This record gives sequence, structure tokens and C-alpha cells, in this order.
Amino acid sequence: MYEKYIKDNIVIDILPSAVLLLADEKIKYANKKFYEIFDCEPKDIENKSVYDSLDKENANRLKSFINEIKEGVKNDFIEIFITRKNGIKYIEFDARKIDKLNIVCTLKDVTYSSDVELENITNKSALKNITNKLKLTHDLLLDQEKMANIGQLATGIVHEIFNPLGFVISNLDTLKTYFEEMLTMYKELNRLDSIDKEMLEEKFKSHDLEFILSDVSDLFSDVNEGIQRINNIIDNLKRFSRKQEDELLEYDINEGIKSTLVIAKNEYKYFANVKTDFKNVPNIVANGSKLNQVILNLLINAVHAIKYKNLEKKGLITIKTFSDDDFVICKIKDNGIGISKENLEKIFNPFFTTKPIGIGTGLGLSITHEIVVVQHKGEINVESTLGKGTEFTIKLPKVK
Repeated sequence: MYEKYIKDNIVIDILPSAVLLLADEKIKYANKKFYEIFDCEPKDIENKSVYDSLDKENANRLKSFINEIKEGVKNDFIEIFITRKNGIKYIEFDARKIDKLNIVCTLKDVTYSSDVELENITNKSALKNITNKLKLTHDLLLDQEKMANIGQLATGIVHEIFNPLGFVISNLDTLKTYFEEMLTMYKELNRLDSIDKEMLEEKFKSHDLEFILSDVSDLFSDVNEGIQRINNIIDNLKRFSRKQEDELLEYDINEGIKSTLVIAKNEYKYFANVKTDFKNVPNIVANGSKLNQVILNLLINAVHAIKYKNLEKKGLITIKTFSDDDFVICKIKDNGIGISKENLEKIFNPFFTTKPIGIGTGLGLSITHEIVVVQHKGEINVESTLGKGTEFTIKLPKVK
């Protein structure tokens, strides 16, 4: 039946434009100009889909166009671009429906008359690639900053684990001694032909059985508490170090602060007391891992500010949470060295730091600002007096 269209001059081989005959969106005929534009041979295209030589985006656009042609709702042309061995081609694609199955198409190569359009398309593609790479770099930077904090706290975290682990091991050694003592008594009693009450009481006294039985319960309780403390530290560390995804879930800021305090305990306990005042605030929709990183950044900054003030006694860090009509609010305040007015305007700039070389990356507050303001549409404010201390206020939007 295709020969009928060729014979009736619907498709001819001498037109200056490329011509295609499609049946059920498969190529049944193409003229010489088509082979020139696409730099191919008949065997490369016959009975193949018209979309095979296109990338995904252009294939989808062309498919939508042809579907509209089939439904009789479109009469103008579509512009697509293709990448071939002989370069990038910018094509005007026109089509007319012959019947339910067959469509005749004309393709005009307008590459040289559309250099500007082609350049724009190419630039958009390059810009998209650059944007994707920047996002990957940005996400990697967030994770590296978080892991740098964990690395800084690693020694303290190990110490916090070894402390309960030490008395767990000690208590297990004591329990082992008690078990051996009771086993010895059992063997002694087992060797006797008869046992009277006085003899049994004497054996109990000689092996301190009454004391052992009373102490075993306390030992097991201490062991259980130690294991729970270790488990709590590891569980919070796992949650904190989890790779940052963009998924937003319900987040309890009070629990987030508690988890972060467990991770950072050894960092602050020698320099500052931490006082918390948690109000009953609603959960928000947020990235909990990232907000925990914000809390840790501000907590570590507060500890450093107190250390640099060289106080004779421990400093004080106060963490408060409460809410108003629009926000869940967290305030973190210290009585450390404070921030000068000239530096107060720069603290959220990337790589700005007043800390000594080798302490921190200069990215903590910059990342903190981005997580709160850009990613969570919240607010972060700071008030500070040099020599007296600093207070950061974080406002996170409630679920509407």
C-alpha cells in the first residue's frame, strides 16, 4: 500500500526536504534528503521506530506531537534537535495524517539559520550539567562538614563509651568470681554424705553466700544500665551520622537536642554546664539529620567561646525551646567570649572564622544558615556582646 503513496506523489524522492512515511510510528519510507540529514542508510532505519535516533527528551516531545496529529488537533510543526556523527542538527518536523495508521512527515534542516537557538539549547544542557554537579558537590560538602564534627568529637565519644563499658567489664569479672565461689561450695557440699542445717549455714558463712546473693542483683542492674548507656550513645551516633537525604519527615526538636547532647557530652562537660528548658512544642516537618547538625554546630561554637574566655570555673550553655503561632523556636545561649560588632555581620559567610588555625573549617555557621533559612524556610538570628556571651535564635516553620 505504501507504493500507492509514492506513485501518487505523496512521497517523492526529489524534494529538497527530508520526507518520511510512517506506519504505526515506524519508518516505512524515507527519501534521499533524509539519509543526508541523519547520515544513515536505508538498512539503519527501515521498520524502526521514528524515535530511535532521538534522545529521551526530544523523543517524548515528538511522540506527543505525533499523537496530536493522529487525533487531528495539530497542524503546525515542532522543532527538535538531533546529535549525529556529522554534528548537531536542528530540525523543523512537520506531519500530516493520511489515515488512522499512516502519517507523512517532512523534515527541514534549519541548523545554520538557527545557530542562536541551537546555542541556547546547548548552553541550557551544559548549565543543567553544571547545576547537577554543583548540587552533588554541595551535598558532599554538607556531609563532610558533619563528618568533620564527628571526627572532632570521636575521642570524646570513645571515652563516653569506655566509661560505662569499664564498669560493665568490672561487674562481669565480679560475677564470674561469685559464680566460681558458689561452684566451689556446691562441689564441697556434693562430696559430703549427709548435710545438716548447722553445716549448711557454716558453708554459707565461709563462702559469703548471703553477701553474694544480695550483691548479684545490684551487679546485674549496673551491667544493664551500662549496656543501655552504650547502646544510647551508639544509637544517637548512628542517627546523627546517617547520610543526608532530602526527605522531610516529622521531627521533634526536643529529642533532636537530647540526641545531640549525648554525642557532644565529652566536648562540653569539662568546660560548661548545659541547662535545658524544653517546652511542649509540636513536631515539624523537617530533615532531622540536618537540623541535628545545626544544633551540634551551635553547641560546639558555644563550647569554644567559653574555652577561649578562660573562665576559672565552668561556663553555662542554656538551650530553650518554645513555640508561637508560626514557629517552633530554639535559643542557644552561652556566657563565652562573645563576638565583636565587625565580625557579627560576617559570621554566616563561608570560610569566615575567628578560631585558631586547625580548629574548625569555617563552614559551620554558613552551613547552619543554609540548612535553617534556605532548606527549611526558617530564620536564624544572633545577638552577642563582646566579653559577655552570644545567643542564637532558630525559628522553624510549623506545619500548616
